[in-house]
Amino acid sequence: MTLGKSMTVSRGRDWGLIFLWLTTFWGAGKALETLVRFSTTSDFAILSSHGWGGLFFVLSGTQLLLWATLLYYLARPAPAGVAIGLAAIGFTALSGAAMSALVVADLPAARIAYTVSREARGLRVREETLDAVFSVAGIWGSYGVSLLLLALMASVLWRRRRWFGADIATVDA
Repeated sequence: MTLGKSMTVSRGRDWGLIFLWLTTFWGAGKALETLVRFSTTSDFAILSSHGWGGLFFVLSGTQLLLWATLLYYLARPAPAGVAIGLAAIGFTALSGAAMSALVVADLPAARIAYTVSREARGLRVREETLDAVFSVAGIWGSYGVSLLLLALMASVLWRRRRWFGADIATVDA
């Protein structure tokens, strides 16, 4: 792929792009999965307990749209791919922060929602895991790990912006 007169970007084995493909597939797949099995997700149960069940579909649907659009731009690079990718990462980070805040606001209810969600899918629930996860430190620690992954994705995406054909003079300004 040639950008401008003398700038060429290789499409050989680029571990950063492979990382973007894998994490973008994961993001789109996770959003699709939560929409398909919404009734057994703890996020839906938590939002519904506040009377905001419809917000679950808005959040998950928006995430699916953004991640799927980024997949499209990974397959067919265009400058808009960088903006879409950053939007997907930012939206995921913000919705994660909102859900974490809701969980921390009512840890006992979130713990019950999580337990019901796992049991509905036939998965085991271990008390020691619940004790570790459903604490303020556990919730914000988990969110922090998610933020680190999202920050890594944003960094890799930004470093690969030329691959998308982004006008570097415009993007850097």
